[in-house]
This record gives sequence, C-alpha cells and structure tokens, in this order.
Amino acid sequence: MSKQNINLGTAPAGAGGDDRRSAWTKAIANFNELYDWLTGISGGTTLPAALPLAKGGTGATTAAAARTALQLGDAATKTVGVAAGQVMAVGAGGLLGVAPSSTNLHNVGNTEFRSSASASNSPPGAAGFYNLTNIRAGVDSRWTTVLAQEVVGYRLAFKTVAVDQSSATNWSIIYHTNNTTRAADGTLKAI
Repeated sequence: MSKQNINLGTAPAGAGGDDRRSAWTKAIANFNELYDWLTGISGGTTLPAALPLAKGGTGATTAAAARTALQLGDAATKTVGVAAGQVMAVGAGGLLGVAPSSTNLHNVGNTEFRSSASASNSPPGAAGFYNLTNIRAGVDSRWTTVLAQEVVGYRLAFKTVAVDQSSATNWSIIYHTNNTTRAADGTLKAI
C-alpha cells in the first residue's frame, strides 16, 4: 500500500486534521507494512537480525559474514598498494596504464613495466625509446633481469642488474628476422 500520511490540520490547533485515533491508525498501518516487508511475513513482529540481500541488506551481522554473503572475496580487505599482499591499482608497475618512465636503466626494483627515452645505461648502438620489462628473480631477489625493446626500430636486448646497482652484466642483443639476414650457406648476418 502507499504511505498513509497523517493530516495535521491547520496550525496552531490542528483544525480539520485527523483525530488521534485515525492518526494512530495510519501510523500503525505504516509500521505494519514496513514490518511485513522486512520480515517477509504478513503480521510479522520481529525484525531479522540481518537485513537480507533481497531487501537491500548484507545478509549478515558481522563484517566478515557480510563480505562472504556479498561474495566479495579477499580483495575487499586488502590495502591498495604494490607491496606483497596488497591489491594493485590500475597503472601500478606500468600495468593497464602508461608505464612510468626511467632515466637510468640500472634503476631497477620489483617486477614491473617501464619506458625510457634516451636513458643512461641503454643498450649500445641506439639512443632511442624503449619499453622495458624488469623481472626480479624470486630465487635470488638481489637481481633483476631487464628486457629492453626499442620502440622505433628492431633492437631487442637484455641484461641482469643488481637491485642495489653494485653490478650489472653487459647488454646482450637478440638477433631476429628484422635485424639479420641469412647468407646462402644459412649463417646469420647482422644488418
């Protein structure tokens, strides 16, 4: 039923409004409708301890039970960040967003995606723009492998860098069909 409004009449005495009995009849009818809807029982008198999901509630009386009832999973209790056990935001570590820029390819840390423009410690023979993938080894977390792909061009190179930047291997250039040719005898020749 629609809400039954109580007519208060004209101020200050309430002339023309509902008398006490009809006002309380409307108020009780409004309360009964709410109780019937919330309890799911006609003439219901006891509200549920937790409002059911179908009625807009969480279906639970504790936060943990509500997360379970709402099927929120573990992510609902995690902090947003990039540390272990946290939920990453879009763009963190260069994922699903523009990769953060690096000015020195030895500035490595955790596993992440980066980009660079004429950065120091770039692969030899080119001073271009690179997309970088840094992979920090789980078996020896002191080292990160850097894979650098030239954005305009065909250079693809990799090296390993100590996270504390105390040491690094030389760049190794990967030869492929766009930067080599095959001689008649089948050997590869750099372009």
